[in-house]
Amino acid sequence: MTSKDLLQQGIVDYIIPEPNDGAHTDVHETALRIKTYLIKEIKLLKSIRTSKLVHQRQKKYRTIGR
Repeated sequence: MTSKDLLQQGIVDYIIPEPNDGAHTDVHETALRIKTYLIKEIKLLKSIRTSKLVHQRQKKYRTIGR
């Protein structure tokens, strides 16, 4: 199962692209990409009402595996 398969099935929300030769070849760049993604997502999640966020997550997890 690939990361693209997981994305298509709704198991993951996003794929953080690796540096060209793989994450292990440039740990600093990999960490920077993860940090950038997490900051963006946290800002987005903070803007969503808690009850709506809980509902969205429950719906997501109920559909996994269907």
